[in-house]
Amino acid sequence: MSYSPGSTPRHPMRVPRPMGHGTPKAHSVACRGTEQANVDGKLRVYPSPNIAMDISSRSPFRIVLLATGGTIEKSYDASAGALTLDVPVIDTLLATLDQPDVQVDVRRVMSIDSLDMGEAERAEVVTAARAALAASDVDAVVITHGTDTLAQTAQALATALDTPRLPIVLTGAMRPYRVADSDAAQNVAQALMAARLLTPGVYAAFHGRVIPAGRIVKDYERLTLIESAT
Repeated sequence: MSYSPGSTPRHPMRVPRPMGHGTPKAHSVACRGTEQANVDGKLRVYPSPNIAMDISSRSPFRIVLLATGGTIEKSYDASAGALTLDVPVIDTLLATLDQPDVQVDVRRVMSIDSLDMGEAERAEVVTAARAALAASDVDAVVITHGTDTLAQTAQALATALDTPRLPIVLTGAMRPYRVADSDAAQNVAQALMAARLLTPGVYAAFHGRVIPAGRIVKDYERLTLIESAT
């Protein structure tokens, strides 16, 4: 199915710091039509004057969303007394977002906990991403994924696809979409926005951060994804 979802994040999205110390400089994770500024010691991304022209030339902006399961899609099964992946939620989540200039084509790859994802399943994700990239009517790819092994899948994509011709953005949630105070809709909305702004490559978009493949780390204490310092 296709949807036209999205909601613009209230705050500018944080992008990775460059290696080393001192004042952040231009980083390889750049955004189309954006400018970078050092604000309170943090590298921020802001729209530049030509971003409107860049975006308007691709209307609607066409995104393929590959759904793989993970916490973001878990629902409480009262009979089993546990969270399960029996009821897909991505279509429902997208329907709550409002971004008429974005068209999302949801493709179900699998529905598993990322801790159960092995090399064979990861290869399926790579194959699905490669197929999406091959289409001429696709502008970006977003992948919903469990957070425990999201970094491994991002690395597998970066390795297998080298430099993809389009942005590939992985996201997920620390709390399922169907529970209170879920971060699912926030992360998906930010991933859709990031997919529109980032240059070709593989990234994670999560809790206002954009992190390149190879530097994604799950912080189990803070329950978020962060960028590795090395």
